[in-house]
Amino acid sequence: MADTAAAAPAAARERLAADLRELGAALSREAQPGLASEVQELISSWDLRSRELLDAADGAEGGDMDGAAAAELLHPLLSGAFAAAHPGLFTLTAQAISSAASDFFLGPVAAGLLDLFLGEQLSWHIRRAAAELLVTLLDLQDCAAWLLAAPSAASAVDALIAAAKREGEPQQNSAFAVLAGLAAADAATAERAASPEAALLPVAVERIRSLAAHPPPGSLGRSDFGPLHLLRALESAASGAVSTHARAAPGLAGAVADLLVALGFEDAASCCISRVAYRKVGRDALFNVPRVASELAAALRRAHADGEDPPLTQCRTAFLLIRLLQHSEGRRVAVALVRAAAAEGSRGSLLGALTCLIAAGVDDASAPVSLRRNMCLGGACVLETMFRAATSVEQLRVLQQAPRLAAACVRALHYWLTEASDEEAAAVPYLVVVLAVLAGFDVVQLERWGTQPPAATADTAAARAALRGAPGIEGTLRRFLGQRPASEDGLMTHESARWAAKWLLRLPEVNAAAAAAPKPAAAEVAAAVAAAAAAAAATAAAAERAFAQQPQPGPGSSSSGADGSCSSGSGAGGASGSGAGSAIGSGAGVASGSGAGAGSGSGACGASGSGAEAAVRPRACGECGKSGAGAPLLRCVGCKAQHYCGEACAMANWKLHRAACKAARRAAATQRS
Repeated sequence: MADTAAAAPAAARERLAADLRELGAALSREAQPGLASEVQELISSWDLRSRELLDAADGAEGGDMDGAAAAELLHPLLSGAFAAAHPGLFTLTAQAISSAASDFFLGPVAAGLLDLFLGEQLSWHIRRAAAELLVTLLDLQDCAAWLLAAPSAASAVDALIAAAKREGEPQQNSAFAVLAGLAAADAATAERAASPEAALLPVAVERIRSLAAHPPPGSLGRSDFGPLHLLRALESAASGAVSTHARAAPGLAGAVADLLVALGFEDAASCCISRVAYRKVGRDALFNVPRVASELAAALRRAHADGEDPPLTQCRTAFLLIRLLQHSEGRRVAVALVRAAAAEGSRGSLLGALTCLIAAGVDDASAPVSLRRNMCLGGACVLETMFRAATSVEQLRVLQQAPRLAAACVRALHYWLTEASDEEAAAVPYLVVVLAVLAGFDVVQLERWGTQPPAATADTAAARAALRGAPGIEGTLRRFLGQRPASEDGLMTHESARWAAKWLLRLPEVNAAAAAAPKPAAAEVAAAVAAAAAAAAATAAAAERAFAQQPQPGPGSSSSGADGSCSSGSGAGGASGSGAGSAIGSGAGVASGSGAGAGSGSGACGASGSGAEAAVRPRACGECGKSGAGAPLLRCVGCKAQHYCGEACAMANWKLHRAACKAARRAAATQRS
């Protein structure tokens, strides 16, 4: 197979070169009379072959190293006889393989490691090291496909299944790990591993239970969690029958939950329960584990206090908490979390971790959008449930005084509503509720939203200040009110958030922020309106002249120009209706429905795109002041001079804009007549 990573980074190449030189020096020290001829030949030729490899890399453009040549050089050192006779050299060989793993295709090396692992006459140390390296290669390269394409693949899979079922074998977990790597890459292997004939799933559950009861001492390797990796690979299989069979393994959820608690919810195991806890049986099993909520909260606090990156344990732990909160008795978990936060205080690491998850969803630009969404959703959803579960003024005060929480929610709300797609905005309803409660909203008594909001207190001062300092917050909230829930499952949360958003819009701080937003000056708007009216009149006159020169269509017909413009009996640009309605259209000035500036009938095709109009086009939303540099702003269909972020801003600004819009339309109509 061709080398799939021909260009290795310079640092990796230098690291591998150092490993090869060290390995060559160790080989020369092993030279002694009586060695097998193939070993003597390997030692005598090593210096020459390794030097040729390194010289070729030094002479290549960019310092590229031939990965296939590196694999060919290392492969002879992986024979069972050589590894058994020279275990120290195998350690150095493993080090060189680790250096090359992320940059070279090492199919032949993977085959040698598989042979070593299946060689029962070797020490368990060598077999374990071979398994750890092999699992790494199966993840990073196309080694799984290369191994499965070999003529001996079927027998190797059978041997791995047999080793995974061998009770008391030290390498039992490692066999599961290697098999998981192959099953993740090949549907046929996944079906074989999940089949009733293989009878692997009950053994995997028992191994997980045993690991929970007797965790191995010291640091755990990836192969120690082999049964978990196999079950995760089977649950992700393309075949629905395979994934269903894996999820239905009796006792799986309880065994995994026990393991998580036994290991203190370490990251190495927490990633493996996500799919299990997503199902009701998994949530039930996790919920019934003693002190599970306390253990998860402790893991969240510990990860935050240690300065761990939010995408790791904190995000997964938050989602596990969400699974528990979704249980039919999940309120008990929410109450326990509130008590833990109250005992720790506003500046504690539990609230700090949830706040950082929300902030990281906006700030961590290097993470993919899906991960950023999950971070924000995890923090916001857990906090929203905690606010609902607060049973005393003291508990609520602790939550409201969490440092930086209000500012993080304002920024996250603006980002997910203006910069992300609707599909990525799952956290928005939770953010709205959290922000409203921070500002003084009574989330338990939603009917009180229509009352006059209370004045700011010491507990709500941070949230009110954050709202006052966010000029676009009113437009952001109105944008949210114009959305529909993403699914029926989120309908109740969305409705609660709508009440909260309406309450926020009544706050004087939100109104003050809207008033402080930069808007076009009156003279600028008047000039834009006049220029737009003149441009519209000129374009309309040109269109009428062009229309007069064309053959007229028969009665009841309509015509369409080559450029996609349209004409009809109702005319172009005629205004109808009143109120805010659909006051904006696309960049071409087309709007549907009735309302301020909306075209009537099917002929809402007003003039647009002229040079004069483009020259005076405002560069910011007329309501919230947001710049149109990032995303194109939409135009008022009536005057085509005012611009908005969307429907919400157009509705909010209509009272101010109505007079200018009507004046522009009257001017355009007068010039046409």
